[in-house]
Amino acid sequence: MAEPEWRRNKRSYKERFEDIFQYEFSNDRIMYLEQEDATVSCVWDASIVLSKYLQSLPVSSLANKRVLEIGAGCGLAGIVAGALGAKAVLTDMQEIVPVLQRNVNSNKTDVEDISVRTLLWGSDVSSFKPPLDIILGADVVYEIQGFSYLIQTLKDLADTHTEIYIAYEHRWPDVEEWFF
Repeated sequence: MAEPEWRRNKRSYKERFEDIFQYEFSNDRIMYLEQEDATVSCVWDASIVLSKYLQSLPVSSLANKRVLEIGAGCGLAGIVAGALGAKAVLTDMQEIVPVLQRNVNSNKTDVEDISVRTLLWGSDVSSFKPPLDIILGADVVYEIQGFSYLIQTLKDLADTHTEIYIAYEHRWPDVEEWFF
């Protein structure tokens, strides 16, 4: 079976982690995302899959919904959510926020409601005015040591009506067993 065209695992290091990433949002709109390194500030396959999933939903699924992307990295899923009509807040650690903000600035239109904020998992989330309608997370399930903080943050941001979408790449069965 051939690899999907969008899959990045077979590409060079430079293509995967250093070049400007291009995401075809629609026939007449391409999003360009700056990447900084091979860890948190690059576009991972899980983010592409989550973005494509969001685009497959009925328009009303995201329109005017309060959406937060946790551990946004480059921010692809959150930017796509904003382009689909959500009031999107993209969050990550303080050191990631500059590249995230540049990506939002270079991709959002005047009518899109997308902002960037710092969020350290396990910290106070009251300024986000929970509960949110939707929480997105792409490749945030990777390190067992951070799970208690991630889970606490998700609990603090959500209620029983909040939809939480977590996309991840299968890597370590023990991590998946613990989280899911």
